[in-house]
Amino acid sequence: MKLTGINHLQPDYREQLRKAEKELAIAKTEVEKINCQQVLADLLEQNGLHEDSRNLWKQLAAPHQNKLEQARCWRKITESFINQRDLDNAAINAEKSLNIIRQTLLSSEEEKAEYFNILVQCCSTFYFSLQSEKVEECVKELRKLFTAVTDNNKKIDFYFSVSLHFLLKHRWYQLPEEAVSHCQFYMHLAKQTGNPTIIAMAVTGSGFVHLWREEIKESRELFAEAIEILGEKNYGFLMMCYTYMCIGYRMQNNISMTELWAKLTIEKAEKTGNKLYVAVSTANLAWVYAKRKNFLYAEDYARKSFDFLMHESPLYYLSIFPLLEALLKKNAAMEAGKYIFFLLHPKAKRLPDLLTEKIKSFTTTWVSGDTSGLNELLAAIIDEAKISGYY
Repeated sequence: MKLTGINHLQPDYREQLRKAEKELAIAKTEVEKINCQQVLADLLEQNGLHEDSRNLWKQLAAPHQNKLEQARCWRKITESFINQRDLDNAAINAEKSLNIIRQTLLSSEEEKAEYFNILVQCCSTFYFSLQSEKVEECVKELRKLFTAVTDNNKKIDFYFSVSLHFLLKHRWYQLPEEAVSHCQFYMHLAKQTGNPTIIAMAVTGSGFVHLWREEIKESRELFAEAIEILGEKNYGFLMMCYTYMCIGYRMQNNISMTELWAKLTIEKAEKTGNKLYVAVSTANLAWVYAKRKNFLYAEDYARKSFDFLMHESPLYYLSIFPLLEALLKKNAAMEAGKYIFFLLHPKAKRLPDLLTEKIKSFTTTWVSGDTSGLNELLAAIIDEAKISGYY
């Protein structure tokens, strides 16, 4: 294959890719060629060239390959879609890899190991697509296999999968102290590997837990640490760090830093085709515009981001609250009701109890068709969201 679209990468990363390309070109045996393709596909993925990586893995997943190798290739393709936050395609390919590996006897150690890896991958995929029942099912299967696990990396993967189940169960709100202890053990295991990517993943996960415990300072320190470790590689986790660093600043009502990190995230996310984090960052810019009383731009950015996030993320509250204030300024409380209902969805991020009660008060009146007092109820929602750090 001919490498294109790599000029934006740092020189040493471009050189690694060109070296891998040359080694593939001179590979003589079929085994050497396959090994070189796998190395190149992984490097492409690490540098955010997701589509090129997937195309290589699809070539390697040819029908003549045995089921084990096919399953491994489709797991890699699933990983690429997750990194790009293309959740629909990730879910499709996760199911495919799981179905293929279950067609083996699952008797050899290699088959069991790949089954374990695919279950871990499926936990991530189903977590991001909010399929809690499937995450729970995968974790149950992993627990059966975990008793025989001695490899430290697999232990790390197991605890990572359990943490995803934990986050989904609590809907990213006021996570208990147990979640922090769990992540500390996860980081301890990760740091024993000496592998920068594995360590950065664990640090990122810990930052995520602290963020949803509303411990912003601790989360920011962890995200900054992970960003430093990742450099310009492993864009899936790098984009996560950038995005949630921005949300942390927003929760603290820091307008200038929210704007800075939103724009940084959009710049990187657009390069890698990461539509989800572009949408989240656009929602954060909507908040910035609303805070600066530019409600025309706030409404435009909020609507654009909401149209995507409502299908792809439980965090669409990031779009809704700026939009609600823009609509309040237009005296359009009835239209606001169409969006407020989404905040009560059982798969959405849970909001503080007092804020939820104000949302319910509004929806009760809105459904009844009584327009008197709607503006006041909408203003109460916005005020409470500001107090609690959600707007």
